[in-house]
Amino acid sequence: MNAPKKPGWFKWTHLAFGTIPAVSAAVTVAVLASNELTNSAGEVINGVAPRLFMVGLTLVFLGFYLGLLWRDKRKHDRFRYLKGDTFGIMVDDDDAYLLDEDELIGETFDMIVAWARVFPSEKIVKLFDGLVLWVTFKREPLLLRRVRVAGYSVPKNRVFVSYNDTAQSLKRTAYRHELGHIIQGNITGSWSQAEHHQRSKNVGLP
Repeated sequence: MNAPKKPGWFKWTHLAFGTIPAVSAAVTVAVLASNELTNSAGEVINGVAPRLFMVGLTLVFLGFYLGLLWRDKRKHDRFRYLKGDTFGIMVDDDDAYLLDEDELIGETFDMIVAWARVFPSEKIVKLFDGLVLWVTFKREPLLLRRVRVAGYSVPKNRVFVSYNDTAQSLKRTAYRHELGHIIQGNITGSWSQAEHHQRSKNVGLP
């Protein structure tokens, strides 16, 4: 299989959230088109206040939704897409880290080969067949639960890595170690850090 296409920024969750301003807009149109408004007791409500309230509420929902879209689109645009043989990497280099893209692809492939000697190779091949890794590089300090770390991973394909110098070699970062967590977690179904560290130590991998 060839590398997957670059992931788009618009997700089904955006569509789901979009129903809120859509429903509000539909109700508002109905209210504006109505000659008479009644309350829950069936009494006629006169005046423009209820109509203005519905218009204002719709504008608030719409503003919130557009803000959500703008935020997520902006976050997505920070990433650029790199293609491996059968996998892809969405990478955010913090606009500062001098990342060698070929080195990143090469290190990823080397770790695939290394862990294929530990786990059944067909499982490794299946895991990376169409997988898209999301990798973020952050200048130190990188904090996880207020603790300074060299990197951390998030199931099932998200990696954060710190660097202390813009020209720091990828080999001197925690990238390979964190990729090991992604591989072990997806293959075994366990995301126990202690278990991963012990297995890595036993087989001599980062």
